Amino acid sequence: MDPDNEALQAACRRIDELRSRGERTIPSELGEEKLANPFLRADLPDMQRLVGMEGAAPEAVFAEIRRRKDNF
Repeated sequence: MDPDNEALQAACRRIDELRSRGERTIPSELGEEKLANPFLRADLPDMQRLVGMEGAAPEAVFAEIRRRKDNF
């Protein structure tokens, strides 16, 4: 859903590395989550553009992200 998000890509690499060593992947740091988690970015213009809802209310964008995740 967010292919150009470098923070998300880095988080995925870190999680893959931890899992390969049998280490835990949670908890995570809130700062990292704010950069990588699309649900925590529903108020940002870049996420609104990604879902085709520029200028929409954050709760509407959040709902659209949730709908897409439910249908993934």
